[in-house]
Amino acid sequence: MLSLLLGLTVSVFLSCEEPTPTRTGPPSQFEGILETDAICTVIGGDTTDWRPRPRSEMNVVVESGVLPACPNPAVATTTLSFALADTDSVWILAYDRPGAAPVDTIVNSGGRRPGAYLLAWSNPGGPGIYRVRFFSARGLRAYGDVEFTE
Repeated sequence: MLSLLLGLTVSVFLSCEEPTPTRTGPPSQFEGILETDAICTVIGGDTTDWRPRPRSEMNVVVESGVLPACPNPAVATTTLSFALADTDSVWILAYDRPGAAPVDTIVNSGGRRPGAYLLAWSNPGGPGIYRVRFFSARGLRAYGDVEFTE
């Protein structure tokens, strides 16, 4: 009985991983973007991207997270934003298709202090949609898609 309960608990825990959105295009591409304008106002698109969002109280980050890329779609450069509640190691990688090796290492940094970060990210290789994945040693896992038009 205990092994059955343990097996169910492990399977429920493993099923709580980040959901994989349904693709609407060919399997070699990502599904879409959360559209934002130049001042980061969300104007439509894929609302499953860029979660979890950071939370702050009295200008202090209390929960780590990411914000949508803006502008998105972008011509040559977009801004990526994240916030850390504690000192943490952060990796941000970009992919041009599912299952492929990263096409760009945007951040590979240990010991980032708590606070908010803004990064300018330039088009890594031509027009298309790129999946940006955030990882941290303390468990932040997030992703979002960025479209470069030129």
